[in-house]
Amino acid sequence: MGKAAIQAQINGLSEALRGLNAEIAELEEATKTLSGVSIDFEYILGDAESIEEAYNLGGEKYEELATQEESTVDTVKKNFQGHKDTMLSQLVTKTLSKAAEAAGLSAKISILEVQKSLTKEN
Repeated sequence: MGKAAIQAQINGLSEALRGLNAEIAELEEATKTLSGVSIDFEYILGDAESIEEAYNLGGEKYEELATQEESTVDTVKKNFQGHKDTMLSQLVTKTLSKAAEAAGLSAKISILEVQKSLTKEN
């Protein structure tokens, strides 16, 4: 194989490597963005006493409702956090996979560069 053919292979692999590096950058940006999303929210009505004070709604019924609502908010928060953690894990896994693929392409390019330097035919 001549130097021109080897260079054509190098060019093709370099283009593929640029594409992979762009994908990796996008995945890293998505990971950073998702990591910055806050899932922290709270039950703003507080407890039964604060509801009674603010809205003049008191008694056992409202105390039970407040407890249920607060429990629902906590459950939803945990579910959102679980989904966020799952997505972050998937993004990191995909990024590592693409990085390994990019490392393989870089190694192939390096081998071809050495092969090209040792080749005598054009």
